Formats: sequence, structure tokens, C-alpha cells
Amino acid sequence: MILTCMIRALRCAPVTRFARAFLGLTLMVCLAMGAARAEGALVGSCESWPAWESFKASFISDDGRVIDPMHADQRTVSEGQAYAMLFALIGNDRDSFDRLLNWTQDNLSQGDLTKHLPAWLWGLHAVPEAEQDVTDEAVSELASAAKQAELLPEGADVAPPEADEPEVEKTWGVIDANAASDADVWIAYALLEAGRLWSDPAYTAVGEKMIANIKRREVMKLPGLGRVLMPAPYGFVETKQRYRINPSYLALQPLRHFLVHTGDPVWQEVLDTSRRILIDAAPRGLAGDWVLWKTQSGFQADEKSVAAGSYDSIRVYLWLGMLHAADPDRADLLAHHAPLRSLLDVRGRPPEFIDINTGQTRGIGPGGFSAALLPFFSARGEVLPLLQQKIHMAMHSASDQPRYYDQVLRLFGHGWDQGRYRFGEKGSLHPYWEQMCGPNPIPFASPAPAR
Repeated sequence: MILTCMIRALRCAPVTRFARAFLGLTLMVCLAMGAARAEGALVGSCESWPAWESFKASFISDDGRVIDPMHADQRTVSEGQAYAMLFALIGNDRDSFDRLLNWTQDNLSQGDLTKHLPAWLWGLHAVPEAEQDVTDEAVSELASAAKQAELLPEGADVAPPEADEPEVEKTWGVIDANAASDADVWIAYALLEAGRLWSDPAYTAVGEKMIANIKRREVMKLPGLGRVLMPAPYGFVETKQRYRINPSYLALQPLRHFLVHTGDPVWQEVLDTSRRILIDAAPRGLAGDWVLWKTQSGFQADEKSVAAGSYDSIRVYLWLGMLHAADPDRADLLAHHAPLRSLLDVRGRPPEFIDINTGQTRGIGPGGFSAALLPFFSARGEVLPLLQQKIHMAMHSASDQPRYYDQVLRLFGHGWDQGRYRFGEKGSLHPYWEQMCGPNPIPFASPAPAR
């Protein structure tokens, strides 16, 4: 109630520098006090996670499918299944976790996650009637007749006959069978940690099989760079000298946990190259959605994404902000990406798009962007931009509501800010209920700002 009144007052105040400065400062103080009270209330509290319950009601079907309603195909992406599984684990919601896991396995992994990495895109798609009618047998018969008439040489192929404008029916299913490594990594990670936190080795076994498949199909040794987690099993090697990489897929927490869990030195190599990509591919300290590795000239901004830093790369700042204070790469990575603060507008709002070559910005990011930046500015000990992100989040809570991705960013960033979970030094997940819901609850300590 106080927050709502303050926002209205800020919007309706006379347009004078003093009035807005005073009301803005007052609002920041109110938000800081409210955040402190909220986090204090969380300590020792083991009730359900309200934001997670709201997300489930808005975006998850009864059988465990995460639906993005902003697309006409009512799509499900493997990334959404992965994040939802992690949130279910953070919320100690095993029933939802199992439904999400089962739907993912049955519909994206051909019924077996231990053998097949999930298809990244599933939804409603058109099936031309003509494609169903032209069977392999019909094509074979046509080829045989042509060969008998000496119209085709032996061994030649024949294409199906062209059809008139087909009648289109729609069906639910896989639209693109290629995998997405960020989803695969987070699903495997959620399974490993579910096995540990819920004391169920069945989850662990599936996670270990997935890690082996990720290593076999999505980790590639690039000339001059080393072993890299590629975005997918195929489609991102443009030539033998050009490779597309997505920095936001390189969350260090799960990768470090894979190293500790498996003891496989390949994951140390992946960690080392990931750190190099996060720094060297962002020479101005601004993360890009996509970058190119060229074996002859090194990193370059990606032309296909117009050198943009936006809806993908916002996660880079999120993952970095949530690194444990003792993580060996944390201080350097946070310092390298510090220039982001200079691109906030006069109200502290993050841009929607950044040209990572020039630093030019366009648009204002949604409230989910600000949520993703809460851990980042908290880790850097920057109080003013931290409070400004909370204001921006609060003022855009309604407009962000129907947007699946914005709500994902809010669950990650605001959930972390509330103390719902932390990552350990070696990448392990520590939800609030692990320590706080036992007989001797231990509150989370806030990580120290990077020096």
C-alpha cells in the first residue's frame, strides 16, 4: 500500500527538480525498508513461494508444460522447462518438478532424457495435407515407372510431384528438434541438485547421463580457443573459421558444479574458455546476445544480431551477480562488466538494446531486466542503482505480468534478492528451505560486495 501511494505521488508530483528528487529519494527509502522487512519475514518462514505459485498459475499446464502465451503457436521451449524445474526445486515443490520433468522427457526427449537431449521448440504447427499424401511408396512407384520408360538413369532419385495449394491442418509437437545447450545444462543441474536435496538417486542418475550427452554433443574444441559449450549440437559452425557463441549460455555455477560432481577435466577447460569468452568477447564490458569466434582474428560482434546486447545477454549480468563471494572468477568478471551502470538512464532504468561496439542504447528494458540486475548491483555494492531497479520493477509489475520471459527474470533476480536461494562456492544450489526449514534454521548471509 505504501509503495503504491509513493509511486502515484511520484507520477503526479509537480514537474520540478526538487519535488521529483525528494519524492524519488523517499520512494527509495521506502523500498529499501520494505525489502528489508520482506527478507526478514522470509527468515524462519517455510511457506510456499508466492511468485512461483503465480508463475505456475499463469504459464504451466496441469501436465507440466510451460507455455509462452505471447506466441501464436503457444510454444514451449526447453529453456522454460529447465528454469521451471529449477524454480520448483527452489520452492521445494516436488510434485511440480516431477510433472515438468515427465512432460519434458515424454514430449521433447522421445521418452528418454538419458539418451536424447530435449528438442528446443515444441508447439502448434501446420502440416500441409499434400505432404501426408505423398508416401515413400508412391515416390518409389513413380521412379520405377520412369526408369522402365528409360526416362531416368539407374539409381537416380525422383522428387514428389508438385501439389496444388495444400489444405493445412495443425498439430501439436516438436517444431525444431535441435537442442539448446543452456536448457540442457540447467535441466541436468536441476536433476543433480534434486537428487542431493531430496535424497533421490534416480534424479542424479538421469542428470549424470545428460551431462555425458552434453559433453559428447554440445562441447566442441574450437581452433585457437579450446573447449566451448556451443549453443546446440548443430547449426552454429558457420565455417571452419567462424563459430557463433551465446555468452548467456555460459553460466559458471552449473558448469563448476559439473566439474566437481564428475571430476572430468573437460569441464575445467569449458570453465576456462567460458571465462575468456565473457571477458574477451566484451571488450567494452558490455555483454552481447551473440558473438563470433574467428580463428584468424579472435572475437567479433555478431552481424546477425546487429551487435546487440539485449534479451539474451541480460542473463550474463544475472549469472555473474549470483556467483558466490569465494568464486575465483567473480571479482574480475564483475569489475569487467561494471560499464553497464553508465548506460542506465537518468532514472536508473536499463536500456532494452545496447550496441556492444559503440555503447549506444535504444529503448527502456522491461521490469524483468531490472530484476535480473538486482544480484549484479548488490554484488558490486552499488546501492543507488540497486534501489532504482526495485523502483522500475514495481512500476512495471502489471505490464510484465503476461510475459513469460520477464516473469522468469523476476523469479531469478527477485527470488535471489529475497534470499530464496543462493549458489555455493562450487556451484551447488542452496534453497532457503534447505537450512531454514529444519529443526535449527540458519538464515542466509548476504554475499559481500566485490572488491
